[in-house]
Amino acid sequence: MALSISKRPCQIGGHINARTETHGDEDVGAIDVTLSKIMLEADELDELLGVGSAQRLFRMEAEPIEPAWRDVGVITIQRKYEKALVQLKLDDEWLKLGGAKLGKIMLIPRTGGLTEMSLQTQCCPEAAQVEIMFKHMGKECDCSIRFGREAVKAKKDQPELPLDHAGTINGSTGEEQPAPVN
Repeated sequence: MALSISKRPCQIGGHINARTETHGDEDVGAIDVTLSKIMLEADELDELLGVGSAQRLFRMEAEPIEPAWRDVGVITIQRKYEKALVQLKLDDEWLKLGGAKLGKIMLIPRTGGLTEMSLQTQCCPEAAQVEIMFKHMGKECDCSIRFGREAVKAKKDQPELPLDHAGTINGSTGEEQPAPVN
């Protein structure tokens, strides 16, 4: 089951990176935008990182609950997600960014037991949606996020070595073979 974050405050990044993506034979407009200051509860952190993560990142017996390691700053998550749904409430309307990719996920455990999250959203919005987001750069809004599925990196095909690959080491004695003389 994918992590879903219900309506809560976030901040839209101070810049939007505009670019193109190739979808089949067609180039389409795409953007990258960072969403930050998203506060996660312990159960959401456990769903993102695995059960028991909140108990490892926090000293639960402390009052108030404190991060377990004061010297650790940002925790970077290497996983990426695709087919996510990001919704932003801008100008009293919900802007839906479907088919989004989520990456560059960073977590900061905070006093009190919440974890601050930021992430990069990559999506292909309509021009009118980009215009609305442009007006709200660097500002707070409400968001809800459904993470979608974990992106699987395509393996690059590695050519198989032939069974008789001798190399430079003599297989029977382990001695180096002399270089060929021309």
